[in-house]
Amino acid sequence: GLAAARAAGRIGGNPGLRNRDPEAIAKVSRARDRSYFDKLNGEAQQWLPVVRQFRSRLPWEDVVRIINSRHPDARPWTVERLRRAAGRFVKDGLLDRSVLDRAAPSQKDDRILAIIAGIKSAAPDMTLKQIAQRLEAMREPTPRGRTTWATSSVAHLLERARQAGLLEQG
Repeated sequence: GLAAARAAGRIGGNPGLRNRDPEAIAKVSRARDRSYFDKLNGEAQQWLPVVRQFRSRLPWEDVVRIINSRHPDARPWTVERLRRAAGRFVKDGLLDRSVLDRAAPSQKDDRILAIIAGIKSAAPDMTLKQIAQRLEAMREPTPRGRTTWATSSVAHLLERARQAGLLEQG
């Protein structure tokens, strides 16, 4: 069909875009932006609460790990994709601009506390053993650099997360 159309002198595609009409280009750009926003908005339940809760204290890499650990069956987030999503929500005033600022420097312990708190808050009924398995699946090293997590280590870090205010007491 396309070859026959070309042979007859017809060219496919949007004539406004072919002619570089600024109005047509702007219209297509607005449609793409709206489509992108609709897609982000549909996924917002996965990433938006985590960004609001953790972004000011954690670097993007850690926020991505928390989101991906909470939704293991969903399309995995990358740092760049999450930054773009947050930037798009900031642009529309749906997210505070401060999430785009650099995260405050933190110790490695603070990072693992936030990750464990994120896992526990996403699934409050999860056992210590299940949390340990999730951390191993995320390839998150223990505080001593090992690859296998002990339930006692998870329990200790959960308690520290509660004391740091990352989890509700109870």
